[in-house]
Amino acid sequence: MPLHPHIFTTEQMMRLLGVAAPPQLRSDTLLCPRAFRLAIVLLYTAGVRRGDLVRLVLGDLDRNAR
Repeated sequence: MPLHPHIFTTEQMMRLLGVAAPPQLRSDTLLCPRAFRLAIVLLYTAGVRRGDLVRLVLGDLDRNAR
């Protein structure tokens, strides 16, 4: 059976972001809540694929080009 993409509503995305980075989590945990939030934002808004997301490194960031 083929997998079909799920298009998230704005409400679903807001709930997902709230779960990904709840305020009660410490920022020094092994899996930083801000990293989860950034990953979700990149996947949703920039069209980054999961495989590309997990291979991102700091060197991929070009602050001059934004």
